Amino acid sequence: MKSTLFDEKGHLSKTAIEELKMGNLSDDDMILASEHISSCEKCADCFANSFDDNELVDAPLGFEEEIQSKIEKSKRVRRDFMFYSFKVVIAACVAIIITFSNVVSFTSNKQIKRYMNTSSLNVVSSINSKLIDFSQKVINMEVFKHAK
Repeated sequence: MKSTLFDEKGHLSKTAIEELKMGNLSDDDMILASEHISSCEKCADCFANSFDDNELVDAPLGFEEEIQSKIEKSKRVRRDFMFYSFKVVIAACVAIIITFSNVVSFTSNKQIKRYMNTSSLNVVSSINSKLIDFSQKVINMEVFKHAK
């Protein structure tokens, strides 16, 4: 069958297309024909057009809607994941800025003390000490975690 598989132009012959359609080709010839169809648009068109409408199987009822809903669900999941990732990144950045910056310490600086009343500085100092304690606990947890 290999001699009649391709015509003189290198495309699948009409008989080869019919034999492929009927499933009468040998395994080797079927592989050759399938590989050629996957790379040759003309032969792919000839093979696709060789089927009549009554030979094709209709898709089950609701198949298109099911596929569309799966595509939409996939898009929604991807969008939700990106939004969630964005929120996590923002929260992590804010936490890092608060934990490791000296903004709170800066506000208790003596230059600012003259513009602020003492009671608000006590609140700032309390927040600052709690943040330092918290960051130290996080550092200790990471050190012990990696020490094991």
